[in-house]
Amino acid sequence: MIKDIQQWAEFTFHASELGDSRRTNRLIKMVCGLAKNVGKSVVQSSKDDAVVEGNYRLIRSKHITAEPIAESGFAATATQAQNYGEILALEDTTSLTYNRENLPDKLGYTSNSLNAKYTGFEAHSILLFSPTHHRVNRTAPMDV
Repeated sequence: MIKDIQQWAEFTFHASELGDSRRTNRLIKMVCGLAKNVGKSVVQSSKDDAVVEGNYRLIRSKHITAEPIAESGFAATATQAQNYGEILALEDTTSLTYNRENLPDKLGYTSNSLNAKYTGFEAHSILLFSPTHHRVNRTAPMDV
């Protein structure tokens, strides 16, 4: 059972294939800082300038893509889900829209209208919930 943010981050991201174990360790440390400081930036969630610099080097690295990080998270979620007999997938989709005049053409349209004024993207989130486990654990983000 995951008991704290450190254990959650290690469990979730230890399998990230980032080409070097130091990158994976940096990812785990950065995720811990962000999870302990929800809603804060990378700078605000880092304890000192050296940590900020290391986190930004990781983020900007040409050797890292999102896929291995996401795959590690997906695998960890699938492993956790096996601990429950029944899981509900509660989902929501939100359109994040921006005025087209202020952005380059890097975002798609959020409307099928030929006169669409906004570009953006769809954010689709899913929360897994076990209806048979009614325990709340505020220190472990992945432990339902």
